[in-house]
Amino acid sequence: MRHSHRHTPTGSNRRLGLLLALLFPIWIMTGCGGSSSNSGGGPPPVASYTTFDAPGAGTTSAQGTRPIAINAGGDIAGTFTDSSHVFHGFTRTAAGAISAFDPPGATTLGDARSFVSDINAAGTIVGSYVDQTQLHGFLRAQNGTFTTVDPPNSVSTFLVGINDAGASTGLFDDASAGQHGFMRSSDGTFTAFDASGSSTDFTFPFMINANGVITGIYLDSNVVAHGFLRAPDGTLTILNAPGAGNAAHDGTQASAINAAGTVVGVVMSGGVRHSFLRTADGNYTVFDPPGSTGSAARSINDNGAIVGGCADASLVLHGYLRNPDGSFIVIDDPQAFSTANSGTIPAGINASGTIVGAFDDSSLAFHGFVRK
Repeated sequence: MRHSHRHTPTGSNRRLGLLLALLFPIWIMTGCGGSSSNSGGGPPPVASYTTFDAPGAGTTSAQGTRPIAINAGGDIAGTFTDSSHVFHGFTRTAAGAISAFDPPGATTLGDARSFVSDINAAGTIVGSYVDQTQLHGFLRAQNGTFTTVDPPNSVSTFLVGINDAGASTGLFDDASAGQHGFMRSSDGTFTAFDASGSSTDFTFPFMINANGVITGIYLDSNVVAHGFLRAPDGTLTILNAPGAGNAAHDGTQASAINAAGTVVGVVMSGGVRHSFLRTADGNYTVFDPPGSTGSAARSINDNGAIVGGCADASLVLHGYLRNPDGSFIVIDDPQAFSTANSGTIPAGINASGTIVGAFDDSSLAFHGFVRK
């Protein structure tokens, strides 16, 4: 993937759009059963949903509030788009207090300004912002102080994941059009890497777990996706889930990893997506919610509970919760607009089982939700 315009304002907007699409995808698939299963034989527990909106969030199509991640304490971080379709960051405490923010120096270029990717147990948020010249990564401490993150030799930076020890990961472009992954330790030391071992491929880390293991994807020269694991000692393992296609835009997307080293993500072939999990010993399970023909896993907690998304026969979007025992519960916010390509989109789950995500209303504006 090479873009001669990628350091222009238009290029910045497109790269932020890619980041948004990968971190908060809209599941376009067929067949989600729309029913819940429970291995205990009885109905699933009644869940409560809380709706929230970031201050300044827009209220028309494609605007609104999109949570991205939730930490162990229930603090949430995400992105919202205002009435001018400009991206900003926000945080919501477990008590419900919401604050909007942009890093110092952030500049509105088209619809690009700042975008949030992750939050750790200390409340440190990571993301990216654009100024007049390039994209930068940022760290936002719980007290609101910012640190700009740019690896050596970078001309644009996406900071995507952070663990509870303060180590973070992301990707950067260099001046020679190379696109690389990187790890930033808590003391600010950078380590660059290429997931395939080739700097000609596009490396996109997604997440770093408690043990410093990084997972993500790389796109090869044929634009086929492959997952990867990078161990703290630099050892790389390529992930190709069973059934992954070899055509452009097919392959394996590793989305998240928990402390035990279990990876979840999406296996893609011929335009059809299925969820997968891969245990630390290398065993894969490819799955979909009951009655479905496609799905995509988004997040996994340390107990092994997985959240993801699918669509029904009318292309209405639904979320799912896959319990550690393999049973499923469908996630549908009661206020979600039930029409094609609209509905409920989970984004994350914490160790307590609290789920965050977004749904869209009849105006196709997004609202955040918390499900307990």
